[in-house]
Amino acid sequence: MLDLQGSALHQVPPQSTLFQELTPERPGSGGVASVLNINLAMIIAVLRLLPLTNQREAILQILESMMAETSAKLGCTSCGVYEGTGFNRLIVYVEEWTSEEELHRHIQSTLYLRLLTTMDLCEDQPEISFHHVAQTEHLELIETLRANNTNPV
Repeated sequence: MLDLQGSALHQVPPQSTLFQELTPERPGSGGVASVLNINLAMIIAVLRLLPLTNQREAILQILESMMAETSAKLGCTSCGVYEGTGFNRLIVYVEEWTSEEELHRHIQSTLYLRLLTTMDLCEDQPEISFHHVAQTEHLELIETLRANNTNPV
């Protein structure tokens, strides 16, 4: 289960590698990426759609058809379609990119026209956002914070 702003969502297969670690070290850690001055930032593109009742399956088919082609593109590390359960009709499409240049190339491609088509099949204006992530933390953050928590609530 994935909870996005209080909405229960489940992922449409195939399983996404969303939020998996991309590199073994962080900037400034003295690792290979630091020596080579490689930009370890990533961009996460998120599209939230509320489909017209009779267009839900069409939107899911379009987005699912994009996943394999998008995932195979240089710079794309994962791609996934998630849909709400029960009364939650929200569909969320997520792409993860290692390069802003490759993401821009993708947005300008004919493949991206499929995604734009889905936006015309919605009740409301879809919400699209691009998150530029400079740092990712993992389980160690939780372990550190929980170990140092002297006043649990």
